[in-house]
Amino acid sequence: MKKAVALLLLGVMILPYPALAYYTLDNFWTSKHEMPAWFSADGNGGFYGETVAGTPFTQKPVSNDYSIRLHKFAIDEAFFYISDKGAFQAKNDIVALSIYFTLS
Repeated sequence: MKKAVALLLLGVMILPYPALAYYTLDNFWTSKHEMPAWFSADGNGGFYGETVAGTPFTQKPVSNDYSIRLHKFAIDEAFFYISDKGAFQAKNDIVALSIYFTLS
């Protein structure tokens, strides 16, 4: 699962285009993205890193009582959730868990 999460992270981040100056919920899915300059595991099941332009990003596990592996990826003001059922947007962690349960 760690490899799948890392590959998804790289797949979302690596595009051969110049990047926007700032990511938001409105422009993240339709904008061109910077490549990560580096990223590393944080020791708690998540990742952190920085793009080539110096923009920090994180991917952290969402704590829950259901043993669901759900991660929240965040860069600037943009964030989304990643699970074994795909990537999706939600307003917060509780809504993300609700969405997870509705996905097949």
